[in-house]
Amino acid sequence: MGNKIYVFYNVSAEAKNGKVKIIIDEPFELMEIASYKKIANNQALKSQVSQLKELITRKKEGTIKLATKEKPIRIGGGFAQLEDPTGKFLLVRRGPDAPRMPLALDIPAGLFDEIWEEPIQMMCGEAVEIARVKDNTLYYPSLRPDKKVRHEAEDVASALQAEGISIENIEELPSTLQPLSTPVEEIIYMNHTYEGLGIAFEYESASLELVGLLKVQTQGKKFSYAFGEVVNGRLLKNEILAVDISTHETEVWRFLKLERKTSFNRELELSRGFTSKAALASRALGLVTYASTDAKWEIIL
Repeated sequence: MGNKIYVFYNVSAEAKNGKVKIIIDEPFELMEIASYKKIANNQALKSQVSQLKELITRKKEGTIKLATKEKPIRIGGGFAQLEDPTGKFLLVRRGPDAPRMPLALDIPAGLFDEIWEEPIQMMCGEAVEIARVKDNTLYYPSLRPDKKVRHEAEDVASALQAEGISIENIEELPSTLQPLSTPVEEIIYMNHTYEGLGIAFEYESASLELVGLLKVQTQGKKFSYAFGEVVNGRLLKNEILAVDISTHETEVWRFLKLERKTSFNRELELSRGFTSKAALASRALGLVTYASTDAKWEIIL
């Protein structure tokens, strides 16, 4: 960590006929996270999102300014992952000591900071945090070849090696974006247009969260799973849930070891609901019809 995040002062939402277009434009600046927390206006964002929901629900036309110089927001987000052809949907259970939403089910996600050139690249880099290992090879999902995302995979491989796991190779798993069915028609970031993403808003830190779903081609391989978030050179050992979206049978993995085979309902009982990003993806896949989240989050779905 310690990287500066991008803070945006010009973000708008255009609603029409129950659909919405998010436009993220200049100006923006890099800022220390601690400095941003001092100026973030979560109540202003909550009010703006409430107005946007009203426009969407009533299928009215209008534009809502989600960010201005006086009411800036940051951008975060990540990809949920669905394996093909196994139909396994992968979730992360946050640790009991997590500073926010402990024991909630989540997806790999992060903040758009100075490391990255655009939000989708950041989301691809965060997707590497689900580490797949087979026969001394680390596999990671790849939406497109990218040196920075590859570097993230190399960091995970190094952290695994530091824990005594032999990693001799790193390989990409070809992945495609599976569109989510939400009111969000498109998101325009500078000169990039994204379709098929959902969005959630984190009121607590005034953040617009992008949510996508990657279909990851497993190529017939059976993996062991670990959570690949590296903190101070060491891996966090959070649980990975591999949920069969047809039967809801669930495997729970921790640091490449299969801890138990159980049901998704049972694992929900052991969890503290969902983060908004995990809830959005789980509902879109029909895994749950209603997903409880922390009151500090809001979902557009």
